[in-house]
Amino acid sequence: MGSTECSFVCVTQIFSVQKVSCVEKSQEGWGTLLTTAATLGHTKCLKILVEDYYAHLDEVVSGGGAKDANRLYYNPLRVASTYGHFDIVKLLLEYGIDVDAKDSKGITCLMMAAYNRRRKILKYLIRKGADVNKKTINGKHALHACAESGDLEAMKILLRHNARMDADSFGITPLLTASSFGHRHIVQYLVNKKDMVSTMDRLNAMELLGATFIGRMQHTATGVQLWKSALDLRYENGILVHPKAGHHLTYPSHEDLNEIITLEQLQAIELDDDAMLLQALLWHTVKSAVYKLVKIDPRNSDSVPLLHFACAPAGHGKGMLMKPIFPCLGVVSLLLEVGADPCATDNQGNTPLHMLACNIENFQAILNALLLAGAHLDASNRLGQTSKSIRASRRLPPWQVNVLRQTSLQCLAAACIKRHGIPYKTILPPKLAQFVDMH
Repeated sequence: MGSTECSFVCVTQIFSVQKVSCVEKSQEGWGTLLTTAATLGHTKCLKILVEDYYAHLDEVVSGGGAKDANRLYYNPLRVASTYGHFDIVKLLLEYGIDVDAKDSKGITCLMMAAYNRRRKILKYLIRKGADVNKKTINGKHALHACAESGDLEAMKILLRHNARMDADSFGITPLLTASSFGHRHIVQYLVNKKDMVSTMDRLNAMELLGATFIGRMQHTATGVQLWKSALDLRYENGILVHPKAGHHLTYPSHEDLNEIITLEQLQAIELDDDAMLLQALLWHTVKSAVYKLVKIDPRNSDSVPLLHFACAPAGHGKGMLMKPIFPCLGVVSLLLEVGADPCATDNQGNTPLHMLACNIENFQAILNALLLAGAHLDASNRLGQTSKSIRASRRLPPWQVNVLRQTSLQCLAAACIKRHGIPYKTILPPKLAQFVDMH
């Protein structure tokens, strides 16, 4: 036993024998030590804690704890599955925890083992009866986890145990998930499973994979190759049997951009990186997924919507792994097309225009797109700043825009109400009061 484990054993034994209060010696107290022991891989320490928990079960319950073993042991089992501590996983299951125990989001330990490439633990959990088709609250399951991490071998294990290729709540299958993450080896394996994957699913996956290589991974040649293969699949014996529905995207001050539907159209633009990037954004399944994403309005801890990030200066936010690609006209236009609100605000009252105003460059085309979609130049944040005043305070070049054309009588009336302190919240309808708030 190493020095770290020896020290931890001492702590667990003190916790076990010391006359501590019922509140301190609660499920939370045991849970913290159990999780720490599981994270560090200290099997002997964990065994001491588990045995002591059962010895003092009545005391824990009277102190406000719960004797539900699944609640107590889920975190230790999860971290052991994540870090690959097989002996601890085995020990916890021997003490009766439900192999399908899950957290508040519906995530099971099988999913964690699948995502983190812990194949030995994955096999053991399945052998102990884990449900390979168990779903999270968003409808994802263990195959989605493999598709995200890129672990084909783990996916094969699940498939051998009758895991289904079910879509999640947003209509995204594990195959499409692998495509969106750029895991070509998984896509190639699955598209050859003709008994599991329909022709249209194969087409969609290859087109999305091509879009991923072009748009996110910047491997245009690979993306072109995948798109050509997908176009070939649409023909049988020289006859088009799976026609491709063309889509278009309208950019302010630009011509309509039409989605390629033939091999000739693809060959005409395959050497144009910008055109290929826009085609990646035009792909209809991606657009469908973005539409569903916009509808649920995901936000970070500061309540910042997706459109804000697409307009924000490069490097805005924390933990961005990819090189900066924002502000991006293509992404802004796509979000607006599928219904993103150009007047949405974050916790600070900032609209997408406020975010765009913080950029050193003008990004005139993005500004035009937001204004065309209904953004308000005179919208104020909680500090009373408009996008125009933000640029002025930072000594940035002013936007080239006709202020009078972009200012409605409603905007002027709202600004007047705010300027003179006229009470309105209890008089105006909620939506109109919200409009006044923005000014």
